[in-house]
Amino acid sequence: MKKFYMFLMSMMLFSFAASAQTTVVVNLDSKDRVYVEINGVEVENLKDGDNTIEVPQYTSFYIKSREGSFLTKVVKKSTGTTEYISGLTQCSVYPNAADTWTVTSAPASELRTAKCKVRVDKAENVQAMRSATYSLLELTDGEYVEVAFVPDVESPLQIGPATYGKVLNKVLLNGNAVPSSGSNFMVNVKDGDEVDIVSEFDDVDYKVSFVYTNEGTEDVVTSVSVDGESVTNYNDADFAVKAGKTLDINFDAQNYKIDGLKINGNMVSAYTSYRQVITEETTIEITAHRYAEFTATLTVDNAANIEVRRGYSYSTDFISIVDGKNEIKVSEVAPQIYISAASGANIKKVVAGGAEVYSDYSGGYSINVTDGMEISVESSAMERNATLNVYLGINPTEITYFSMTRADRSTVDLVKGWNEVKFGEDLSIDNPFSWSWYDSNYQTQFGVVTLNGETLAPQYSGSVSYKASFKDGDKLVICPSSETDLSGINAVTIDEAAMPEFVFTITGQKVKSDNLPAGIYIVNGKKVVIR
Repeated sequence: MKKFYMFLMSMMLFSFAASAQTTVVVNLDSKDRVYVEINGVEVENLKDGDNTIEVPQYTSFYIKSREGSFLTKVVKKSTGTTEYISGLTQCSVYPNAADTWTVTSAPASELRTAKCKVRVDKAENVQAMRSATYSLLELTDGEYVEVAFVPDVESPLQIGPATYGKVLNKVLLNGNAVPSSGSNFMVNVKDGDEVDIVSEFDDVDYKVSFVYTNEGTEDVVTSVSVDGESVTNYNDADFAVKAGKTLDINFDAQNYKIDGLKINGNMVSAYTSYRQVITEETTIEITAHRYAEFTATLTVDNAANIEVRRGYSYSTDFISIVDGKNEIKVSEVAPQIYISAASGANIKKVVAGGAEVYSDYSGGYSINVTDGMEISVESSAMERNATLNVYLGINPTEITYFSMTRADRSTVDLVKGWNEVKFGEDLSIDNPFSWSWYDSNYQTQFGVVTLNGETLAPQYSGSVSYKASFKDGDKLVICPSSETDLSGINAVTIDEAAMPEFVFTITGQKVKSDNLPAGIYIVNGKKVVIR
């Protein structure tokens, strides 16, 4: 019987292993031009014709061309569909069932039927490549080099500087200048075309003029450098920069807003800095204004009920306010204020610029202030005259996480044992309460929660996340434990004579201590067993 059992287990393991991969057939027209790769490793011992390959489950295999060869077609046998080939060099296949793929390839020389000539003044300054295959061109200083390419596939040629941050002087196609795209040139070549790349610039200086649209804003520019070397005479009428040099401009973004930047009349984007390679006489037109100070009016019914900060909720820049109207000032660069309720108070309504503002996740109000804005706040003192009795069966500081919060996400601090929590039944910032816990100890991953003796279900089945609204006098018992029946909890046996006049059942019901039947009780915040 044991042998039979082991045989069944072996068959099951074999069956599982077999189902964890997919058997495919790849038919190659030439193993010298094409190979197959799985998880970055080339499949060995492939041959021309059919090759049976095991592909791990949920894994793609890649059909790739070797150097000097291209893929021309990959066809899936069962459907007759042609797979997508990327750049003539790679095809990714995800097999969801056993199938056969037929691969056709060709030498690159057979497909590169078009030719052009490319000449460069200094090859080390340039990186040039064909499109699609991204194969680099090997160029020689001052000489035309014949470049073969696949028509309409490997064109345009992509030409750019070999060093990041540099630029090329110009690129000509059959004698005509090709417009640049940033620092690169896309040259659409056809059979017989000639391309000239001029990487270096003539030894000439070009005048560079700084123009400030708004008078008195010259200090918006904090520094200027040419090829990394600082210059201070950039505002002079005769300021000039050698052709091909890089001009870097830094702006004072703390005190100024850049409203516009034009280079020779063309609008460009800039915030804290701008870089321009000088290839011609250049005019730099800067439109900027110093950040203003916005003034708003904040009207409050009771200043003691609210707190106002410049910035966001975490800001420590508090604004002093009084009852009634308050003039507040904020910078245009950071026009936010944050209004929150003071301890023991409640915000009823906030209106800014005629529109009601609603509280965020933390119960506060974030406002983007505009100049002249009218802001009003209605508040009230908080009446927390209801009492919730909470029994917590663990020390919250001894587990990984325990949290109980009111509806406004303010924290309720609890200790092990019984706790009195003051709240307002009708306060939306209090009800409903939420609580949850977590600990790696298995004994605190589950639990029993009762409200007035009735078991309270978690928000989600199997979780320890709870939410409930309470009334005055409610009794909530939270006992994190792996046991769903707390009768299994170990506890110490105590002397009945040492018990106080009242104790609580595990469901939170207060009972007299004399003549207690056997069971589990809560005494002074601890579980005890009466036997």
